[in-house]
Amino acid sequence: MIKYLLLIPFFSFGQLDKVCHYYAGMGISVMTGEIALQIKDNNAIALSSGVVMGTCAGIAKEHWDRSKGREFSNMDAMVTTWGALNGAIVLRVIIDIREKRREKKYYYYE
Repeated sequence: MIKYLLLIPFFSFGQLDKVCHYYAGMGISVMTGEIALQIKDNNAIALSSGVVMGTCAGIAKEHWDRSKGREFSNMDAMVTTWGALNGAIVLRVIIDIREKRREKKYYYYE
């Protein structure tokens, strides 16, 4: 099952729902992590809060679907969580690039 989660953003032809879940989890993770980083200035808190909020959003959306009479989809919740985990990786890369630019800026002007 994990091998299918790795390929979702690239090979889910005709499954727009899975792609939307993936990118929603990723977007929520990056945005929440960035906000947490601005508030606390702690990388671990930022990354973990992004993953937690992305995962909670996926689960909450599936509970919402169940309350509306639709089926609870474990796969949709897992795809959203996978997007949130990848969003944390993206956020870590953004943080690293930002830190390296800051170091380079201070290196040239000292």
